[in-house]
Amino acid sequence: MSLLEIRPHHTQRVQRLSLVLPRDVADEICDLPTCSKARLLGELSEEVLEQIEQYPSLMLSATTTQWLKSLTLSQTCQVLENLALMLINEVSQ
Repeated sequence: MSLLEIRPHHTQRVQRLSLVLPRDVADEICDLPTCSKARLLGELSEEVLEQIEQYPSLMLSATTTQWLKSLTLSQTCQVLENLALMLINEVSQ
């Protein structure tokens, strides 16, 4: 069994990251432990915030805040993924 058969998701993730990063950098990021990936996500998010000049204060309703706090880790990651896709579309316009 080849390494590609063992880690098909890893290969797909590296390919996706390789669209914007050199392959060796994409490999290194994909090989990070989960907590390091989360930290990197936070650091990159901070950089996005700094680059968007007219970023308003975050004003969420109490209901939305409660829902966000009640999400599981997996659900939170899904929200992050969707927010990232929204931002990609917005900054690309």
